[in-house]
Order: sequence, then structure tokens, then C-alpha cells
Amino acid sequence: MKLSHYAKKLGLTYKTAFNHYNKKLIPGAYQLATGTIIVPDDFFNAGSDLGVKHGVILYARTSSS
Repeated sequence: MKLSHYAKKLGLTYKTAFNHYNKKLIPGAYQLATGTIIVPDDFFNAGSDLGVKHGVILYARTSSS
């Protein structure tokens, strides 16, 4: 898949995904002669997650008078 699709799947901006590629954080990613960056489709099937955890964050405040 293209790097832009990878970014959308992880909820990242393209720039952040590009930085991940430059830092070699995406195993198996490579660049074609045309400049297109390809991320292997099995990246998501293999359980790789770049340390990104999906979940819920709750922030609550209370105030007293």
C-alpha cells in the first residue's frame, strides 16, 4: 500500500508517516524509482504497531464552590 494509505490507517498525517519511513520505523517499506513509498500489506497483519496503542483516554475535572 502507498504511504498515504498507511498514514490514514494509523490516523497519522502524511508528514509523520514520512518521518517514520525516514527513521526506518516501518519494516519492509521501500521507495520506487518514481518516488512512491510502498508499505507492505502484511505490516498490519503481522501485528506490528510502532508502539501505537488504541484505546480510550478519559480526562475529567471537578470543581467545588
